[in-house]
Amino acid sequence: MSLSSPRNPLLVATLRSETSPVRDDVLLKTIDVSDKHGHFYEDQSFGGLSWSNDNEHIVYIAEKAEYEKANPDTNNLNMLADAGDITDDIEGAVAGVADPRRYQFEGDWGESYTGIRPPVLVVLNISNGTANVLPSIKGVSPGQPQFLSTNEVETDRIIFTGYQYAARKYGVRYCYNNPSGIYMCNADGSNLSCIYSGAARSPRVTPSKRGVMFLAHAVGGPHTGRSMTPTNNTSSNSLLSINENLQVRTNSTPAQPEVLMVGEATYDVQSHDVKVYWYPVTQQTRYNISWKLIPGDIDKDGSPLESILVYPTKPTHQTRYFWTDGNSATRPLIVRPHGGPHGVSTIGYNSRIAGLVILGFSVLLVNYSGSIGYGQDALLKLIGRLDTASSSEIHNSVQHIHDNGKADPLKTLFFGDSFGGYPGALLAAKFPGFYRRFVFSNPIVNLCELVMLSDISNYFWKELGLEYLFQSPPDLTPELYARLWQVSPARLATEVKDPVLILLGAEDRRIPTQQALSYYYRLKTANVPVECKVYPNVGHSISGVEAERDAFVATVRFFAASLKR
Repeated sequence: MSLSSPRNPLLVATLRSETSPVRDDVLLKTIDVSDKHGHFYEDQSFGGLSWSNDNEHIVYIAEKAEYEKANPDTNNLNMLADAGDITDDIEGAVAGVADPRRYQFEGDWGESYTGIRPPVLVVLNISNGTANVLPSIKGVSPGQPQFLSTNEVETDRIIFTGYQYAARKYGVRYCYNNPSGIYMCNADGSNLSCIYSGAARSPRVTPSKRGVMFLAHAVGGPHTGRSMTPTNNTSSNSLLSINENLQVRTNSTPAQPEVLMVGEATYDVQSHDVKVYWYPVTQQTRYNISWKLIPGDIDKDGSPLESILVYPTKPTHQTRYFWTDGNSATRPLIVRPHGGPHGVSTIGYNSRIAGLVILGFSVLLVNYSGSIGYGQDALLKLIGRLDTASSSEIHNSVQHIHDNGKADPLKTLFFGDSFGGYPGALLAAKFPGFYRRFVFSNPIVNLCELVMLSDISNYFWKELGLEYLFQSPPDLTPELYARLWQVSPARLATEVKDPVLILLGAEDRRIPTQQALSYYYRLKTANVPVECKVYPNVGHSISGVEAERDAFVATVRFFAASLKR
């Protein structure tokens, strides 16, 4: 992680866990802080790096230092002599005894934070090389720090996100509605105050360095309340930076990987219009891929909000195994709803979808009720209808494709990851024979287990329309268990007839593997053709070169087995 000083762009602070050579830049100073704390936090939720107004300090987030392990002393016969009275509080390791705090359970922040120690604020004095770890805050984990100038005389203050917890910590990745606040303190940690409490994150200092802006949500409810819809129907754009009249963004489509663009804004004095002229910085690459937006109807039950059909433009040598005649009605169709459930499929580039389409498959991306980017009413439409709305809307979308001759009804397949596997498992039981095969990646299939095992157990209460209090989490009563089981696809495992492939990340904290493995065993017992792959050191997202490669190849081979001529 690196950051240039706003006052002197040639002055760059770089956080590195390991020493590595500096090639093109001039190294002014190296400061070893390994004795003060653990690894640096460089993720989106906690990571941050900021310069003070006078360029004398930087602030960042790191792991709390590990408490000392046992320090055996074979020369000391009385190994507890240095420990004082048995009732004394001991800090630090003594002969043969570890620091008593070393094995104290503190919990972590869920998915992708397994084994990572709690975050702490660190202020580094560039001049004398001293690192000051600020005092921990009870019930709060700091993240995303920024220096905030006060005036030319007083020392800068620090503003940061504080992730709040009481009985337990809840997963923060992709979950923006859990309790958190915006905090402020002096550079030494004194004068701590919470300036906003709710569900807040990403504080940013204004150009004047005296004001603060941040994102805020209501606590609870759907985990994602942001908009990701494209600005037009031809491409997906992500704005990266603005500097005066220049803008930087990425642009992509289902057929084109992301291209870096630079835009120049011009102002017409006579018409008062502002126009932006865009110029590609990186080379554009297009594949044999086309796509079509299929509108839905938010006011109609059973209708999705919108669907996107991505398909091969024409037969090529690469499509020879699955599509050769150029007739849209003979293309095999993979139905792929997004996860979340409060996520969204856009017309941006996705390498896995592109890979399937290049091989000759059509892929149907369904934005069902609960998808973001269509307004709050659409977002809340899924609450309390988890087991009915998404599956019926997805199935009706597939019927629409069949009725319009855009795919072969006898070659319809299903791929769902995370929540996307939930409606798929319901459809597998409800419509045997309609979908030839199912692939589920870290799927939600048993809510009874997930409310106890997931790092975001509160999620399931909210999706069912039940109240969840973070300060006093509810108990799993027999009545609630019965309700959760009633809407769990695992209940219907004996009704599944078509082959199933399950892909699991062994380190998944969001949707732990136990419930999917239980589903796998139930399918095996019911003599359903089922396979399961478990990838070590992989979390909720099947990522990493080896895991992604194997999962993609396994999926294609699994689908191909049902399409043999």
